[in-house]
Amino acid sequence: MTRRTDRRRNGARIGIVSLLALASCDDDGEPIFALDAPVPAPASNPITEEKAALGRLLFFDPILSATGDVACATCHLPTFAFADGIDLTIGVGGTGVGPDRVPGTEFPHAGRNSQSLLNVAFNGLRSNDSGIDPSTAPMFWDNRTFGLEAQVLEPIASDAEMRGSTLLEEEAVPEALERLRGITEYVDLFEDVFGPGGIDDERLSFALATYVRTLVVRNSPFDRFQRGDENALTPEERRGMNIFHDAECSECHSGPMLSDYSLMTIGVAPHPDRATIDGGGGTFNFRTPSLRNVALTAPYMHNGTLATLEEVVEFYSDGFSLHPNVSGTDIEPADLGFADRQALVAFMEALTDTNFDHSVPDSVPSGLPVPGAAQSP
Repeated sequence: MTRRTDRRRNGARIGIVSLLALASCDDDGEPIFALDAPVPAPASNPITEEKAALGRLLFFDPILSATGDVACATCHLPTFAFADGIDLTIGVGGTGVGPDRVPGTEFPHAGRNSQSLLNVAFNGLRSNDSGIDPSTAPMFWDNRTFGLEAQVLEPIASDAEMRGSTLLEEEAVPEALERLRGITEYVDLFEDVFGPGGIDDERLSFALATYVRTLVVRNSPFDRFQRGDENALTPEERRGMNIFHDAECSECHSGPMLSDYSLMTIGVAPHPDRATIDGGGGTFNFRTPSLRNVALTAPYMHNGTLATLEEVVEFYSDGFSLHPNVSGTDIEPADLGFADRQALVAFMEALTDTNFDHSVPDSVPSGLPVPGAAQSP
């Protein structure tokens, strides 16, 4: 599970990481930390409770889709840790939610696995002390967009996600704004939150981004262990953390978000239904995902082709490209035995914090059906 690098190792592989030096590792890995940084937000868009409440309604309201059948929450459900539990996300024309969602005929899927939105506000964070500029936070599997305010509008304009084929890409957001302006409750809510000025794309992005910034979890067993509670991790989970460093997983999955946010070529097998869709520019490069709450967000990889964490660890342990067009990769085989792979999975499961809002609004101002409402606790 290691990054291929010019820095070659000249000594023995690392030994046991000291349980007392909680945020440290030695020369063969990078530090991993508890998540203790404040939630970053642009000065132009400070977090307020009222703005987040408006963003939550918009997030669950299919009114933003040109077809009226897809909300942001369709692909990012609380039930699935704000992902959707399927290999390739299904947007316009689909029916149902989560693993039960059935695609339509025009756009069977959007071509990527849906990433969890939990802690996405911290994208790009490499140190609790340094913080990040929220306008430069990398978004999507290929880092093609920066900042939540920019990211939240892109699905509205995507044909396979929320636009369909009835509008041109440049028409999607303006048409969504017109639909919102036709709903008195939204007109009043936007004025209450932002003051006079109506509903525009900036205010829409500000509300949605603010809600997403409230989806923060940072009290996993790993976090508590890093903060000094030596009983927070079981012996097996501690051993898995040592293997995580020993196998150099932390070369890429480092820092408080367990990601370096770089683009990597690792040779994941192509999806049988989307074999021609690869990395940005056809380079087969994808961003190192955060491992926080990874146990809640199966299936894995950019195209959902690995069903379990055990399969992911086996893939990295073997270190071979499974893609016919990728001969060289940015990883080296970790060559882990069965017991070590199991311990590594146990450690990744200890990165889980389920203390987030699992509820779904009973209704939204448009009156359209709310995705996942029947699954709300």
